[in-house]
This record gives sequence, structure tokens and C-alpha cells, in this order.
Amino acid sequence: MRTTNIIVVLLVIALVSFCGYQQDESVNDDNRNEEISLEESMVHHVEAIGGSESEWRYPYSPLYYGIPGFIYDLADKDTVDEWRAQFASYENPNGRDRLENNVVNAVREIGISKEDFIKRNAGYPFTEEEIEAIFSGSQSMVNKVFVNRGAVLVDDEIYSLDWILAHTLEECRNEGITDDMLKQLHMRIENAPISTQVKMLKEKMDKAGIK
Repeated sequence: MRTTNIIVVLLVIALVSFCGYQQDESVNDDNRNEEISLEESMVHHVEAIGGSESEWRYPYSPLYYGIPGFIYDLADKDTVDEWRAQFASYENPNGRDRLENNVVNAVREIGISKEDFIKRNAGYPFTEEEIEAIFSGSQSMVNKVFVNRGAVLVDDEIYSLDWILAHTLEECRNEGITDDMLKQLHMRIENAPISTQVKMLKEKMDKAGIK
């Protein structure tokens, strides 16, 4: 009888463990589904500007480039695909400038209303301020809100890291880029995956005695 009881207890333990395992698998599946949903809602910016290094070297933040995946829920798929296909790529090397593949141009040229955009965005990935800029029709507002961390904003004009490195310090100063702005820029990018550009900026500053 005692042997029988032990067998029953072992069977119960095994059953509980199996159920727990199944529950964990279900939770993991839910997590994976959530990750997929988040990934699908992210902006398709990689094809617009390149990899992570390029993200620091362009005038605007990565969120500005490309379009959010939910645009497909707000417009005909063929219309969106046709709009995206016009930009330069390996298949279309003579296409439209890739930097014009951005969310501001997308909503205007595809014909997305602000109300529909807000409803589908639901607070992510764009903030209220970013949405206001997207639909403002004001380039200065767009520049202010979407300026890249690796760029400098002077009187509503954006100067990218590549622009700064391609010009002399005197030319930078003529555009209103102060020594303090360069120091702040270096602090923002010193740990970014663009070591060559960081080194070039530091050398430009050191040569001018900017500490």
C-alpha cells in the first residue's frame, strides 16, 4: 500500500510540473507575440538610411526616416508599396533620394489624416509632439523635434555630423555653430558606434584648442 501511495504522489508531482511547464510555454508565446507586435510597429528606417552607424550621421533621428508599419493599416497596400518602391535601392539605383523616404513625406504624399494616424499610433512609437510636427507643415518645427543626436541645430537649421566634419572650424562658426555646441555634440556621440567620426571631431576640436 505504501508503495502505491508513493507512486500516486510521484504521478501528481509529475502532472503539476507538466502543467507548469505548459503554462510557462504559454507565457513565453505571449511574450514572443508581444515582441513581434512591437517589431511590426517600429519604423522601417534601416532601408532608408542604412545601419546603426548611419543613424548618427544624418540630419534627423532614425524615427523620422522610413515609415511606421501601421501605415499599411491606413492606406491601400499597393499604394504604400508603390510609394516605397520609388526610392533608390539596389534594385532601383537611380530612384528618388533615400533621405526623402521619411514619415513627413509619407503621410502627405500617401494621404494619411492626422486623426487616423493618432488613432493607430496610440502613443507608440510617436509622441504627441512628434505627431504635431509631422502634420504641422512647418519645416522648422520638424527640424526642432526630429534633429539627430549626432547633429547640431542652429536657428532651425540642422548641421549633420558629416557636414561638420567636411567643413573647417571657421566655416562651422560662420554658420553659428559655437565651440560649446561642438563640445556638447562630442559628449553625445563619444560612445556611439562611429569611432572614426568621433575621433575626427575630437581632432578638429583639439586643433582649435576647444577643451
